[in-house]
Amino acid sequence: MALKSAVELRIPDIIHSHGGAATLSQIASCINDSLTSPDITTRARIMRLLVHRKIFTIHPPSDGGDPLYYLTHSSRWLVHDSEQTLAPMVLMENHLWEMAP
Repeated sequence: MALKSAVELRIPDIIHSHGGAATLSQIASCINDSLTSPDITTRARIMRLLVHRKIFTIHPPSDGGDPLYYLTHSSRWLVHDSEQTLAPMVLMENHLWEMAP
């Protein structure tokens, strides 16, 4: 479900649009939907889980600012704008109709 949330919020696309690395605040500022968007602590938990599952990587910046999240080989498959994307499949496999039974 965390992966589904990341795909729905287009987090891989946001990181990709920032040149492959983005801070959590940069990711948060790009998510437009304030009604369905999780707060910053929830986003941090989602990202921490996805880093642990090796969907994203995190590195401390050299200047001591906020940590940067990077795409991995796995998360590059989740970028909607790429020629070969698995984002629609992730959404389909986690759709309510698939999960209910």
